[in-house]
Amino acid sequence: MDKLEHIMKRFEIAYGKWVVRNRWLLIIITSIAVFAAFNGLQNLSFKADNRVFFSDDNPQLLALEALENTYDKSNTVLITIAPKSGNVFDRNTLSAVEEMTEAAWQMPYSSRVNSISNFQHTWVNDDDLIVENLVQNAANLLDKDLEKIK
Repeated sequence: MDKLEHIMKRFEIAYGKWVVRNRWLLIIITSIAVFAAFNGLQNLSFKADNRVFFSDDNPQLLALEALENTYDKSNTVLITIAPKSGNVFDRNTLSAVEEMTEAAWQMPYSSRVNSISNFQHTWVNDDDLIVENLVQNAANLLDKDLEKIK
């Protein structure tokens, strides 16, 4: 055994004896340290907003906010149709959804109307990729068409 190994071995033995002798003190100090660390966690937060990197008077940030105020307003209206039968996939309900979707497009400032009737359904016909509304002319759909839509 070389000299460094001998010193390390003596240190390990001495440190081990010290830990055993002072175990209650170490338990108390460790408990206080853990409590303090966990107590500070309540102040820990993460902001995914990049605005925190800029001052309130940053010209680029002000320009971005002006752009968002002009073009990025998201005002949403949710209209729910719940048929008494519980089945949405019948001619009457789907016709009502189609009518409501068309009427919603006429609302002032509407930029997007989503419903089951104008859901973009994609299917393949040979080498062609067809994208069309899921429900078209619901009043004239056959039972097999309703089942396919469902």
